[in-house]
Amino acid sequence: MMVGELKGSTVLIQKEMRGYGRRTKEGSVLSLVEATYLLSVGKMKVVENGRELTFEELFKEGTRRTERFELMYTVYTDLRNRGYHPSLHAIDLKLYRRGKCTGEEPSWAIVHVLSERERITFSRLWDMTHSIEGLRRRLVIAVVDEEGDITYYLVRTVEPSGEFTMETEETPFQPEATLLSDRAIVWRGEFSKALHEKFFGTMLDENRLHLSMVEVAYLLDENALTLTDVDGKKVENIMDIGKSIDFDFDKKLTIYRDMRRKGLIPKTGYKFGSHFRVYKRPNKHSDYLLHIVDTLSLPEMSKSVRLAHSVRKKMLFANLIMNEVKYIEVEWFRP
Repeated sequence: MMVGELKGSTVLIQKEMRGYGRRTKEGSVLSLVEATYLLSVGKMKVVENGRELTFEELFKEGTRRTERFELMYTVYTDLRNRGYHPSLHAIDLKLYRRGKCTGEEPSWAIVHVLSERERITFSRLWDMTHSIEGLRRRLVIAVVDEEGDITYYLVRTVEPSGEFTMETEETPFQPEATLLSDRAIVWRGEFSKALHEKFFGTMLDENRLHLSMVEVAYLLDENALTLTDVDGKKVENIMDIGKSIDFDFDKKLTIYRDMRRKGLIPKTGYKFGSHFRVYKRPNKHSDYLLHIVDTLSLPEMSKSVRLAHSVRKKMLFANLIMNEVKYIEVEWFRP
């Protein structure tokens, strides 16, 4: 049986092992994660100062000497048991095709290991995904729950687009709406139908159209609507009103506008627990659920992705980075 010597946060062995460690002049250097795994499956003994360490002792040393050791060991072992040969990477683990290992072919994914209790900012997740995609790799997030079970997610940056385009010719009339608390009503049938044909609002009956606040603000920006209050006075401060109702109203409007410009049709996603449900094509089922996040909790991500999968939609998260709208798609993944 192979014997390795514990030195600091690594284990040194004299011969090279396929799919483990890195080669140096002194021999092969294994991480504590790799060495603990090999010890657990009976392929290696580990000694320190001439004394052989038990699995429990080595595991405890790994926890002392390596950050997030127990999480990394849990995911590493699971991937090994699934037939993969992952290798250590600056962002946790490199993943190769099943049965392949470092030196035989390039890795196809980078695995980032997280505890279910961690939170990750949208900007960090987008930057990490974008950087990894620049290396022609995919990002896989491995979330370890408090019972040690692992859920894997594929993450990618996307530029969603649809097939709907707004008519560019001038409208012969400007629809009129009345602001009622946190929504607006278009009363006249011809106005209601003209807007509804462009996939705005919900028809209350055959003549009256209900508009959400974000739709109202968008249409006002496009000079496609006039808005008055219940006394017939023109409403000028729609953004102030929107922010008084929804703290992130301006961000929601910016992302709504961006989706419209991309040919998408955003509608409320309240029934799905998201900010929007999004259509790529008119008169079809929605393609995406979209939620705007600054910081993403992993239970929230799990809930959103699972729901989107169950209703056959893709889950998008969005936010502004340097005043540009960025989108990330997250999907459940079985290694």
